[in-house]
Amino acid sequence: MAGQGEPCAGPGVWNQTEPEPAAARLLSLCFLKTAGVWVPPMYLWVLGPIHLLYIHRHDKGYIQMSRLFKAKMVLGFALIILCTSSVSVTLWRIQQGTPQALEFLIHPTVWLTTMSFAVFLIHAERKKGVQASGVLFGYWLLCFLFPATSATQQASRGDFQSDPFRHLSPYLYLSLVMAQFALSCLADQCPLFRKRPPQANPCPKAGASFPSKAMFWWVSG
Repeated sequence: MAGQGEPCAGPGVWNQTEPEPAAARLLSLCFLKTAGVWVPPMYLWVLGPIHLLYIHRHDKGYIQMSRLFKAKMVLGFALIILCTSSVSVTLWRIQQGTPQALEFLIHPTVWLTTMSFAVFLIHAERKKGVQASGVLFGYWLLCFLFPATSATQQASRGDFQSDPFRHLSPYLYLSLVMAQFALSCLADQCPLFRKRPPQANPCPKAGASFPSKAMFWWVSG
């Protein structure tokens, strides 16, 4: 049974008597919602373990807990709390006897586990001396692009009074993700205990942010 506020199901979606069927109007929204839910987690769960193995074999030392790292962790735990709230609200409504679409339980659970893994990656990168992460840069970019487009289309549909929590939570999520993406564009401080002796004339690319490195690769390539 389709839950209240679910745009991709319901008897009115496939009403072919309308001049423009609702299914045609909502096709792009449903696609963006599906892509926004599954593409970023799949990206991180595929590349994350490979990235962990790589930084484990290329240990650069230990980075102290900088302000940048603390800000990333605070935002990460805020995202975890937001995902946990979505799961808790759905379970509470089910317990109260209100029918809920399965997506309202599966999607926040997937994001809860993925955000927890992202926070673990942030901590692991600091332990291994990673000053700028390309994997997390791409992850936060995907987390922002897909849901932002979906939230914009959903906002145009209105219907805020029916479910304020599910209308407000995407905007809180996007604000936190946008902040994480902005922080991922910055480079952390140098490792405190380096595995290799410092060079007399180090290359500035080593301590640059990921966008700077990507620009360097594009120009030099």
